[in-house]
Amino acid sequence: MSHLAPADREQFAGDAAAAGIVGAATLACYWLTTAHTVLLEDDGFFLQAAWFNAAAHPPGYPLYVALAHLATLVPAGTVALRVHALTGLFAALACVLLFLLARRLGLSRAVAVITALSYGFSDVFWSQAIIAEVYSLNVLLFLACALAAMEIGRKPGAFPARTIAGGGLLYGLGLANHWPLMVLSTPALVALAWPARHTLLRKAPLLLLGMLTGLLPYAWMIWRTHVVPEYCFAGPITNWQEFRFYVGREGYAAMDHSPTAGWHDRLQFAAFVARELAHQFGWPGAVLGTVGFVQQWRRLPGHVCAFLVLGFLGNTLVLLGLLGFDYDELHRSMFRVYPLIAYVIFALWMALGLQWCIEYAATRLHDRVAPGMVKVAAGAVLVGTIFLAHLPDNYRRDDRWAEVYGRAVLESLPPGARFYGNADTVNGPIGYLHRILGLRPDITFVTGTSLSLDGTLYRPYAMPMAELEALLVRYVREGAGPMFYTSGFPHPFAQDDYGLYFGVNTDAAPGAYRTVAAPRIQEYFRLLDGIPMPFDAWESIHYRRLRQDQCRLAVGRVLGVIPRDIGALPPACQGLQGRLWLADQLRSAGGSAAEVILDWLPEDRALLGQATSKPELAHFLSLRAWARQQVAGPPGARGGG
Repeated sequence: MSHLAPADREQFAGDAAAAGIVGAATLACYWLTTAHTVLLEDDGFFLQAAWFNAAAHPPGYPLYVALAHLATLVPAGTVALRVHALTGLFAALACVLLFLLARRLGLSRAVAVITALSYGFSDVFWSQAIIAEVYSLNVLLFLACALAAMEIGRKPGAFPARTIAGGGLLYGLGLANHWPLMVLSTPALVALAWPARHTLLRKAPLLLLGMLTGLLPYAWMIWRTHVVPEYCFAGPITNWQEFRFYVGREGYAAMDHSPTAGWHDRLQFAAFVARELAHQFGWPGAVLGTVGFVQQWRRLPGHVCAFLVLGFLGNTLVLLGLLGFDYDELHRSMFRVYPLIAYVIFALWMALGLQWCIEYAATRLHDRVAPGMVKVAAGAVLVGTIFLAHLPDNYRRDDRWAEVYGRAVLESLPPGARFYGNADTVNGPIGYLHRILGLRPDITFVTGTSLSLDGTLYRPYAMPMAELEALLVRYVREGAGPMFYTSGFPHPFAQDDYGLYFGVNTDAAPGAYRTVAAPRIQEYFRLLDGIPMPFDAWESIHYRRLRQDQCRLAVGRVLGVIPRDIGALPPACQGLQGRLWLADQLRSAGGSAAEVILDWLPEDRALLGQATSKPELAHFLSLRAWARQQVAGPPGARGGG
C-alpha cells in the first residue's frame, strides 16, 4: 500500500473494513444457523463422499469433495458441522467478493455492503450456505472469475501474465466444482473480458495452462474411484467412455428430461423464477432490481451490461431451455438452487437501482435529510426485511429431522440384518449415521449404487430389471442375515411390511404379504403424529411419504369393511398420498368401491396441492376417471329412459 496516494490508501482501508464486516456478519449468520447433524437434499451424500474422500454423484464435484474432506479432519464438532462450516465459509467469502465487484462497478461503499448482505441473507443462497453442497463454492468461484475478467477488461494489454494464468486457474477450478453452471456463465465472463480479447488470444496458451491446472481435481477423482470404489457413485473409472458418461451426467438424462415436460412447463418455470426473485429480495428489492436493469445502460460500459444480461439469461432462460423438468413441487425444489448466479446479477441490478434512488433522494431532500441517513435507512429496511423474512426457514441449528428418521430405521433392524437403500432420503441420513458415526456396526448397509457379492462390486442402478432381480435373489440366498429394503428391490419372495421398510420373508409362500408392528417404528410414527409439516421443501415431501407409509402400516392391504367417511380412518390416511394408496387398494374390489373412491378423492385445490410430482397428480386423475366410469356403468347401460 505504500505506493498508493493517501486518498487511495484511505479508500483501500475503508473497503477492507467494510469487506470484513460483510464477511464476519454473513459467516456468523451461517455458522449460528447451520445444523450439527445430517440433513436431507444431497447433504448426507456429500458428507459421506467427504469422509471417505470419494467421488460424489455425477459429475463428481471433485474440488468441493476434496476441500470438504480436509474439513472432516478438523478435530472440532461433529463431522456434519465441520463440512457445513466450510460451506458457510465459502458463502461468506462469496459475499465479500460480491461487495468488491459492486465497488468495481462504481457503486458506493454503503450500497455495496447492502448488496452483499442482501444476497447473503437471501433465501436460497442462505439455505445452501448451511448444508454440505457445492453451490456456495460455485458462486465464490464465479465471482472470483468475474473480478479477474473485469481487471483484464479494464486494462487491455496492460495486465500481467499472472492475471491471465490466475483467471484460467479460477475458471478451471469452477469447472472442477460444478461445470454445467460454470459453462452457462462463460458467455458473461467472456463479455466482461471482451475489451482485451486480442491480448487474450495472443496469450491463449497461458490461459489454457491455468485452466488445465484447475481441472486437476478430476484426475484426483479418477484415482479415488480405484482406492475406495465401494463408496464412489460409479465405481472405478477405467476408460475415457466411463469418464465421459460419469462427468457428462449422461446417466441423469431421464431425470433431466421428463417425457411429460413441454414448453408449458418451461413457461411456468420462467414465471417461477420471476416470483423467486421477489421472494429472495422482497418486493422492494424486486422493484429496485428492475430500476437497476434500466439504469445499467446509462451508468456502465456496454461490455459490462452484456456481462450482467448474459449472466442472468444463462442461468435462467438458457438453463430452462436445456432442461426438461416437469413443473411440480419435486422439480421446483431441485431447480430452485440452479439460478444462484442469476440472483447475483439481480442483486447487482438492485444495487444500481438503490444507488440511483439514493442519489435522486439526495438531490431532492438535501436540505432536509442527510444523504448518510438515507443510506442507513435504506440499508436497514432492505437488509433487515430480507434477513427476518428468511430466518425461520433457514434456522436449522436444531434440525434433527433426517437423523431421527435414520435412527428409527437403524435401531429397529434386528441384529446382523442386511439393509438395501435405494432412495436419496434413505441413503443420505442412514449412510451418515452408519458409515461415519458407526451406528449399528452389526448391520450390512448396501445401496442401489454399490452392492458386493462374492468379492465383486455391482452397480444395481445400472442393471436391466431381469439381471437386477437375479442378482438380488442371489444376494438374499447366499448372504448371511435377514434382508430388508426400501425400494428398487425386485424379488419373488414373500414380503413383510414394517412401514419404514420391507423385509424379505423366505419362509412364507412367494408373493405373500403381511404387516409387522415393530415397536421402534411404532414409536417413531407416534412421534410423527405430533410433528407439523416441516418448513424445508425436501423434508415436507419426505413427511408426506412417511405419512403414506404410516397409513399403509395402520390399515394393511385387507381393508375389511370399507368406510365411506375418510375421517373414520387414521390421521395418517387423510393426506393425498394416504388417500391414493387406499384408493389403489379399494380399486381391486371393483365397481363397488368406485363411489367411495370418488368421495375420498374430491377435486379439492388444497388436496391436489399436496401432490409432489406430475405422476402423482396423474395417478389421482386416473383413479377418479376410473371411478366415475364405474359409477356411470358401461355405455349401453346409460341410455335408458
